[in-house]
Amino acid sequence: MDRGKVYIRPMVVSDVEQIKKLHDACLPLSYDESYYEGMAQDPDNHFCTVAALKSTRTESDETHGDESTARLASEEIIGAVTAQYWDNESARNANGVAGETYAKKQDTGGLIIRGGSLLLYVSSLVVAPQHRRKGIASHLLERCVEDALRRYVTFHESVCAPAAACFVFHHPLRLHYFRPQCAAIVLHVVARNKSAISLYRSQRFVRMKRLRRFYKYDGQHRDAYLFVRCLNSGFVRRRRCAIM
Repeated sequence: MDRGKVYIRPMVVSDVEQIKKLHDACLPLSYDESYYEGMAQDPDNHFCTVAALKSTRTESDETHGDESTARLASEEIIGAVTAQYWDNESARNANGVAGETYAKKQDTGGLIIRGGSLLLYVSSLVVAPQHRRKGIASHLLERCVEDALRRYVTFHESVCAPAAACFVFHHPLRLHYFRPQCAAIVLHVVARNKSAISLYRSQRFVRMKRLRRFYKYDGQHRDAYLFVRCLNSGFVRRRRCAIM
């Protein structure tokens, strides 16, 4: 008898090989070894959560005329989301998004996101074909949002709170505050991938721009859309996005 239960959990090092196989089966692009090493060795700057199918198989073992039942548990990675945190204030990444400081120095034409020191870039979101349309991708994406919202810095002031700070608790001598760090979640998607685009829109991502010939696979260039979901007090240029 086979039974299975899908649950969402953080990645562990032993998951890397299964995640590689899932990427190879679902994505037209491949990642080098340094990508997977970064996920496993630098959890502070990388975010990876998996959907695991835990199945329990029962086997009958007839010994000396007595039948005993052994329960064997196994786990299969059927979905995964991988992401990494970017420094939003001082660096421009290679994917069309510029931090405010860098954009002021160079006319890059990149998208400017203000309101936080970090961006969370979703590198991949995959679900095995036989397990799609079950809400797994939505749950994985929600975990990204939860992690981004938990990134904040704490500080205290004795007189008044700085801009964009939120009150936490008070001390007899000074007030304590926290300031969210992550301004937005950013991702790219192939312009023809209608199902993925529908998913991102349902999760409150906003399409910001079309990037011509962004991807290249199967010998052809493909356009991509850049999607952004602003968090906390984050906003794109001078137009505010949805705030949590």
